[in-house]
Amino acid sequence: MFEPHGVDVTLTGRHALALAFRAQRPELQKKGPRARWRPQMIREQGLRLLRTTLLGYMPGWCPSVEAVGPFRPIRLEPASGLTVAAERLTTDHDGRHGTLASCSMSRTPPDRCSFAAPAAAPC
Repeated sequence: MFEPHGVDVTLTGRHALALAFRAQRPELQKKGPRARWRPQMIREQGLRLLRTTLLGYMPGWCPSVEAVGPFRPIRLEPASGLTVAAERLTTDHDGRHGTLASCSMSRTPPDRCSFAAPAAAPC
């Protein structure tokens, strides 16, 4: 889980690496479904709802420390797989309701992108 990894990549152009390390405390305060059993050695019962290490949360096994850093697989992904060739937006207002219509043409193959929007979504 906490092993160093190296990846060789060849990059051209501008790139940005973004890592997000979110606090567990807000997630631990959320209510989840009722537990079938309660492990007695784990101090924070909300950890059963998260995929994370238990190190630092078992007083008899490990001192109280908080793990910081990635604990899920890290992937290198392009910032955007969608290349827009043309875009047209039109608006309308009937005095009571407004509508926005969008028409886009993409150079990205259809099997590599998807778009979904609810019809007549309320604002």
